[in-house]
Amino acid sequence: MLRRPNVSPERDPSTLSNYGDFVVHSTRLDLQVDFDKAVVSSAVSFEVTNKTHAHHIVLDSSYLVIHTASINGISTPFEVGERQTLGSKVTIAIPPEIQAPHLTITLQSETTAECTALQFLPAEATDGGVGPYLFSQCQAIHARSLFPCFDTPAVKCPYEMSVTSPYPSVMSGRPLGVSGNVYRFSQPVPIPSYLVAVASGDIQSAPIGPRSSVYCEPLKLAVCQHEFSADMEHFLQAAESLVFKYEWERYDALVLPSSFPYGGMENPNITFVTPTLISGDRENVDVIAHELAHSWSGNLVTNCSWEHFWLNEGWTVYLERRILGKLHGAATRDFSAIIGWTDLENSIAAMGPSAERWSMLVHNLRDGSDPDDAFSTVPYEKGSTLLYHIETLIGQNRFDKFIPHYFHTFRYKSLDTYQFIDCLYGFFPDCKSILDTIDWETWLYKPGMPPVKPDFDTSMVDQCYTLADKWYHHSLRNKLHKFSSADIQFFTANQSVVFLDTLIAFDKLDFKWKHHLDALNTMASVYQEYSKSTNAEVLFRWYVLQVTGHNQEYYAQLGEWLGTVGRMKFVRPGYVLLNKVDRPMALYYFKKYQSRYHAICKSMLSSFRDRLGIERLRGDVSNISSTLSQLRPPQEFFDFRRVSKPANFGEAQGRISYNLGYYSANYVAIVAILSVYALVTNFLLMFVILLVAGGVFGISRLGGNDLVLPFGRFNSSQLYTGLMIVAIPLTFLASPISTMMWLIGSSIVTVGSHATLMEKPIETVFEEEV
Repeated sequence: MLRRPNVSPERDPSTLSNYGDFVVHSTRLDLQVDFDKAVVSSAVSFEVTNKTHAHHIVLDSSYLVIHTASINGISTPFEVGERQTLGSKVTIAIPPEIQAPHLTITLQSETTAECTALQFLPAEATDGGVGPYLFSQCQAIHARSLFPCFDTPAVKCPYEMSVTSPYPSVMSGRPLGVSGNVYRFSQPVPIPSYLVAVASGDIQSAPIGPRSSVYCEPLKLAVCQHEFSADMEHFLQAAESLVFKYEWERYDALVLPSSFPYGGMENPNITFVTPTLISGDRENVDVIAHELAHSWSGNLVTNCSWEHFWLNEGWTVYLERRILGKLHGAATRDFSAIIGWTDLENSIAAMGPSAERWSMLVHNLRDGSDPDDAFSTVPYEKGSTLLYHIETLIGQNRFDKFIPHYFHTFRYKSLDTYQFIDCLYGFFPDCKSILDTIDWETWLYKPGMPPVKPDFDTSMVDQCYTLADKWYHHSLRNKLHKFSSADIQFFTANQSVVFLDTLIAFDKLDFKWKHHLDALNTMASVYQEYSKSTNAEVLFRWYVLQVTGHNQEYYAQLGEWLGTVGRMKFVRPGYVLLNKVDRPMALYYFKKYQSRYHAICKSMLSSFRDRLGIERLRGDVSNISSTLSQLRPPQEFFDFRRVSKPANFGEAQGRISYNLGYYSANYVAIVAILSVYALVTNFLLMFVILLVAGGVFGISRLGGNDLVLPFGRFNSSQLYTGLMIVAIPLTFLASPISTMMWLIGSSIVTVGSHATLMEKPIETVFEEEV
C-alpha cells in the first residue's frame, strides 16, 4: 500500500511563509543594480487574495535589509525574525481597516554581502575584462535572498519585471524594451520564485535559430553561436513532437562566465548555461536538450516542494533522452541512460552513510534541512529510470499518449508524487494490474539503487568497455605496445567519458593505477588528444584518472584547471581528489581561486574544507589515543623498589635509552601536564593563544567575505592586520620565551631523572647476556 498524505499537494516544509492563506495572482518586481556596492535593491508588489481571512502576511527572506512595507498603499509595520537555516520570516500585520480580501503587498529591500542568489564579478574575473558582471541563481531557496517573497515552488504566478543597470541586462521573461538604463520584461506564464533570474554585464546576442538567440560576452559570441546553431531548432521540434507546442515564444540561452555553479539553469525564456558546454565539438549541447525539456517539466508543471524534486528532474532527464533518441537513434538514448546509471551508482556510493537519507526518491525535509543538502544525481537518474521502467511495462507507443495528457493536466500547477501516480492510474485504467507490479514503496521511499535495471541497448558502450578491459589486462602484463591513437579515433566525446570512467573504476578494485604509472604515461603519449581536449567532461576525467594514479605531473594541472571552471560537478570532486593525494596543494588552489566561485559553490567548498580540518583533527585525536593506549600503569611507573643510583655512566645511558622507549607515553603525558601548568600560571599568554586561534578561526569562517559591522566593513586582510596589531604587543608582555625555557627545563629534569634512576626490568638483563 502506497503511503499517502492527508491532502495533496503536500505543504512545502522549506518555506517560512504562510502561502496557504493566500492566492497569489501576479507579481511586479523592479530591481536596481549597484555594481560599486555589489548590492541589488528591489521593489516588489504581490496581488493576492486573502482566502482564509489571515491577520498577518508571512514572507521568506534571507540576509535582506527590508526598508518599507505597505498593504493597499497603507504603510505597515513589519518584523524580521531571527535567522535560521531556511532564512528569516518577514511578518506584516494586515491593518484592521482593510477588510477586502484583495490585497496589494509592496516591499522595498536591499541585498547584502551574504546574499546567496547573486554573484558579482569584477571586470578582471570575466572573459572579456570590459566591465563587472552580475548573475543570479535562485534554485532552490535563494530567491528569498534577492527579494522577500513566497519562496516556494507551490506558488506560481505571472510576473512583470524590470532591472535598472548601466550594462545590458536580461531577465526570465519576454523582453518589452529598453528605456535608458531600464530593461523591462514580461512573463505571462505563471512561474515560481526560484525561476526569477537576472544577469547584467557586457552581453551581446546572436541568432541560433528562428526563435532562439545566444547571449554572452562579445569575446565568445562567435564560438557560442557555432556551438548551438546546428541543434537548437531541432531540439525544439523534437520536444514539441513528444509533448505539445512550446508555450514560451522564445528559447534563448545565456552563456555565463566560468563561476556559474551548474551545467544549466532552466530560467524561462533564457536558459543560463555553463561555458564548459563550449567544447568546439558540439558534443556537450545535450545539456541544452535537458534545459529545454524543463520548459515543460519543472517550468510548466512544477514539483510542489523540494521533497518531490524528482518530478522536475526525473521527467526532464526522461524527455531529454527521448529528444536525443528522436534525433540520433534509440542506441544514443540508451547510451546516455547507461552513463546516467553509472553516475547514480557512483553518487550513492560517494554519499556513504548519508545515502540512507538522501538516496531515496521522495525526501523528508520536515526537519528544516536546507534543500540544497538533498542535491544529488538521485532525483535525475533514479527518477528518469522509474519513468523508463513504466514506459517499458506499458509500451512506448501507449506511454507516449500519456506524456501530453500529464503535462496538460498539471499545466501552470504544482503537484506531488501522489497526484502523478493518480494521474497515471487514471489514464491507464486497463493497466492497473501491470502498474500494481511496480514496487512503489521501494522506488519512492527506500534508499539505494532502483529495484529494477532496464534492459539497455549496450552496442555503443561495449566498445568503451572492451578498450578499457584491454588496458587493464595489458597493464598487468606490462604489454603496452599494442595501443595506438586509432583506438579512440571514432569515439564520440561521451564514449570517451565512459572509457575513462571505466578505467577510473578499476582503481576501486585490487588493481591500483599508482602501481602502473608506466601505463598512464603510455596512455598520455598514445592518446595525446585527451590532454589537449577542450571538452570539460573528457578533460576532467582524464585528470581524475592521472591524479588517481598519483601521476604528480597532473596535480598542478588539475588545480589550475579547477580555477577556470565554477561548475560544482567538477569543482567539488576535483578538490576532494586533490586533497587525497596532496592536501597542501588542494588548500593552496582553493584559497587561490575561491573568490571566483559562486556563493552556492563556495559554501559547499567551505564546508568541504572544514570537513578536511575535522578529518585531520580526528586523525590527530586517533594518534593521541593510540599513544595514550601505551601508557604504563602508575604502580609500574612509580615502582620505587626499582629506583637506584646508576653505578656508572654506561649504566645511566642504558637506562635512559630503554626507559625513553618503554615509558614514552608516560613521558608525553608528563610534558603535556607541565605545558598546561605553564599556561595556567601565565594567564596573559593563554589569553593571547586563545585570541589568535579564535581570531584566525573566525576570519576563516567568513570564507573570504567581508565582516559587516554597524560601524564599518572589513575585509580579511584588514582583520588579520588588526589581529596582529593586538596580539604582538600582548605576546611581548606575556614573556613566552621565559615560559618556554621553564617548560623545557622542567621537562628535562623530570623525565631525565625518572629515566636515569628507574632500573630496567630484571628480564632485560638476561636478554642482554644471552
